[in-house]
Amino acid sequence: IGFFSSHACWFNTSSSGDWTAAKMFMEVRRQARSKWDDKCAFMTLGLPLSSGPNKVENNNAGDNDDMQFALNVDEWQNEMSAIGAFDDCATFTYEDESKLRILEKAVEGQRNAYARPLWQDNEPTSLDIEFEKVTQAVIEGTVFVWITDPHRSPVIFKKFHGGLSSKRVAGIIWHRTMASAAAQRALKDEVEYISSFGFAVYLASATSEEMGQEYKRVARPSAFMRIDGVMWDSVYTVMNLDLTLSLVAIRMEHPYRIYLDDARSLCPERKMKSGFGTHPGQSWRPGERVCECHFEEFTTTMVDHTCSLAGLMNAAGVIRDAGLGGEGK
Repeated sequence: IGFFSSHACWFNTSSSGDWTAAKMFMEVRRQARSKWDDKCAFMTLGLPLSSGPNKVENNNAGDNDDMQFALNVDEWQNEMSAIGAFDDCATFTYEDESKLRILEKAVEGQRNAYARPLWQDNEPTSLDIEFEKVTQAVIEGTVFVWITDPHRSPVIFKKFHGGLSSKRVAGIIWHRTMASAAAQRALKDEVEYISSFGFAVYLASATSEEMGQEYKRVARPSAFMRIDGVMWDSVYTVMNLDLTLSLVAIRMEHPYRIYLDDARSLCPERKMKSGFGTHPGQSWRPGERVCECHFEEFTTTMVDHTCSLAGLMNAAGVIRDAGLGGEGK
């Protein structure tokens, strides 16, 4: 909570947190493939906004919209290839019909990649209907769902009851803006509704770095904060017109949820301590290893389970490995 309050500006409209969450999901899935599913599907509702320097100046709105979308398609295609989504999964990408031709041309050479028209909230088509079509095409395995529009009505999840209860949805990424009291209430309701089906829910963010290996822009996790169940706090819904939250929901029994709680915690480091602590009555035995939170140096490597979010909450008697939320429906 303190981390979010002091670093809220990190949780912004950049899609770096989204791509980082998707990349880690694919990495964990790849490592666990022998014990988990061999097939997967990737549903993306609307292309993510460009997170890099590919911005077109707004001189001629109509032409520039098409040019910006083409750049977004190129960046999306590169990122999807980089995380292995085209290689490992069947991809179903939904976009406005006016832009569908550009998207269809982009995925022509990709194996098991499909471009489909994006529906509006008031249309009869729903995420449940499209999800059923996807699961008919990908008979086994799990589905990862990415909803990029932060203004998409919360009703989208109410119309996803079948998918959420199917146990075939491995993860969901979506966005929310905190621009009104109604949006504040809606986020809490969404988190409670989704977690009731057996999902852990996180706020996600990542720090962009201009250049990484091979001169490519990279992004690294800066925080994945568990907010469902007893972890919820109203500080997450403080009204802020400039703040867009990236949220990630992961099926409780999926290896990715275990990985996030074990290795992407808020207290990722263990330090050698001796003598007395900073608070009255707090002390350690010489050489004892204790957990310290170093938020500004959030690690990108595997950490000791004792100092992970799961380990700390277990030690406090709040959770067991099954998670923080309620039972699935």
